[in-house]
Amino acid sequence: MNILRSAKHAVGASAAVAILVACNSGVSQLAPTGSQRVGLPSTLRNGSTVVVHSNRGRSWMDPSAKTHSLLYVTDSGTNTVIVYSYPKLKIVGTLTGFTNPQGDCVDKANNVWIDNTQTSQLIEYAHGGTTPLATLDDPNQYPVGCSFDPTSGNLAVSNFYSTNGPPGSVSIFKNASGSPTVYTPPNFAVAYYLGYDRKGRLYLDGIDSGSAFLFASFNGNTFKNVTLDHPIGDPGAVQAIGNDVVVGDQTNGANAAYRFAISGSTGKLVQTTPLTGAYDIVQFYILKKALVGGNFNPSGSTADRFNYPAGGTPTKTASGLSMPIGAVISQ
Repeated sequence: MNILRSAKHAVGASAAVAILVACNSGVSQLAPTGSQRVGLPSTLRNGSTVVVHSNRGRSWMDPSAKTHSLLYVTDSGTNTVIVYSYPKLKIVGTLTGFTNPQGDCVDKANNVWIDNTQTSQLIEYAHGGTTPLATLDDPNQYPVGCSFDPTSGNLAVSNFYSTNGPPGSVSIFKNASGSPTVYTPPNFAVAYYLGYDRKGRLYLDGIDSGSAFLFASFNGNTFKNVTLDHPIGDPGAVQAIGNDVVVGDQTNGANAAYRFAISGSTGKLVQTTPLTGAYDIVQFYILKKALVGGNFNPSGSTADRFNYPAGGTPTKTASGLSMPIGAVISQ
C-alpha cells in the first residue's frame, strides 16, 4: 500500500487507522480500523476491497546475483521486494514475507534495509541474500523511509506517523542496533523521506496539518526548517548528492527530481530532472549518471532507469511490479 501518497487524507484521521489505498490517481487514504483490521493492508479498486495478505512464499535469489550490482524495489501490492540485476534490470530474486513494505536503504557494507511498515520494523539483508541478518523494532511507528549516516553509522528512519496517528517522527538507531531515540520535528503532521549528507546532516520532507509541504534539516539534536525556492507538490525521495540535496515530487504526471543547494535555512534550485511519462515514482535512487525507481501505474507498473541529471523518458524499463514504493541499489 502506498501510504506515502496518503498525505492529503492523513491529517485529522482517526487515531487508530488501517492503511488503505484508493487507486484513483494513485492517491492513498486512511480509514478507521473498524473497516479493516490493522496488519491486513487492502487495495480499493473500483469501490471493492481486495485484502492483500503477506506473501508467505519462499524467497529466492539467482546464484549469480551476489556478483552483480542489484536494484531492490519494494512492492507493497504483493508484499515482496523484487530484486533486479543492475543496470540490465533483469529479475534475479524475490524476498517475501513482508507486510506493507515501503522504503529501503543501503549501508556501507551494501546490506539492504527494508521498512516493513505495518509491523513497525526494519529488516536487514545481505547483498544477494535471502535470509534476514537482523530485525530492528521501531515500536508504535509506521516506518516509511531510512538512511545511513556516513559519519557515524547511525540509521535514521522516517515514521509516517505513529500507530496512534499524527504527528510523524524520526527514529535514530545508534550504530543501526538496539532501541531507537525518537525525535518529533516541529510542525510535521506527516513525515515522508529523509537522507543524510556526507557531513552527517539529515534532511527530511513531509507535510503540516494543512497538507502544506515541509522540509527540514537535523543536526542530531534539533530540527531547522528549510525553505526551498521551488514548490513541491507531493513529497518524495530525499537524497544528498555532493554538496546538494535532491528532493522528489511524486505528483501524478509531473514526477521530477529537484536538486537544491542548501545554505542554512534556505534551498536554491540548481537542477531539475523531469521524469517524463512517470505516473508515480515514490522513492528513487541516484547512482552516478542514472536515476532509478519503481513507477507505480495502475495500468502497469515498471522499474525505470533515467539519465541523471538530464532526465526525460526512461532509458530502460522492466516489468514484474504491482505497486512499487522504494528503490535502492546495492553494489
